[in-house]
Amino acid sequence: MVEGHTPSVQSSAPCVAFTGINVQFLGHLKKVVLKLGGCVTESVNECTHLVATRIARTVKFLCGISVCQYIVMPHWLDQCNQMNRFVDETAYVLRDQEAEVLFNMSVPLSLQRARQAPLLKGRQLFATTNVSPPYNSLRDIVRCAGGELLDEHDMRNRFGGTLERVDQNLPLVVISCHEDVDSGLCAEFFARNIAVYNPEFILTGVLRQQLECDQNQLFQSIQV
Repeated sequence: MVEGHTPSVQSSAPCVAFTGINVQFLGHLKKVVLKLGGCVTESVNECTHLVATRIARTVKFLCGISVCQYIVMPHWLDQCNQMNRFVDETAYVLRDQEAEVLFNMSVPLSLQRARQAPLLKGRQLFATTNVSPPYNSLRDIVRCAGGELLDEHDMRNRFGGTLERVDQNLPLVVISCHEDVDSGLCAEFFARNIAVYNPEFILTGVLRQQLECDQNQLFQSIQV
């Protein structure tokens, strides 16, 4: 749902979404956007600007870092209100020193990488049963990054019941967890040399807009 005027393709008016903003302050920020001729949306797929107070590995933030033109601090809208126009975003791009150190990333660099090419463009992924975040959340994150998260039905139709049609030229990427590996849910993938990764492959990868294969790969347990 979009509040206010929906900008045309040619329009430069921002379409703004919010995440992690105090509800008492949120109404004021929305009014600023609408007063200046922008629009407000709940969907990161529709917005040009995501306003946030900190780096957070929520679905909205992780989707936003793949598709938004800007991720800015609320102070950007304070300045816009003061100047009575939308001002340049450069000085207001979100910085969160603690999270940047923790995740070894920065929002400006991740946004730059996302603009160059979708991180998961053309990749097919599948998540096993006990992966967190759950399927619907992971699907949205993957889709915004240019990939496709398959469900069980997709897997059977595309690759066959025993994965006999997996194309090594367009490999399948499996997201799993130690619980599912230990219970044997990944045995068929390992048997066919299909790479299996933990959820950090996606979560940290999207946050950094850089995939780390070696650090996040899972391997079959060796029975002694």
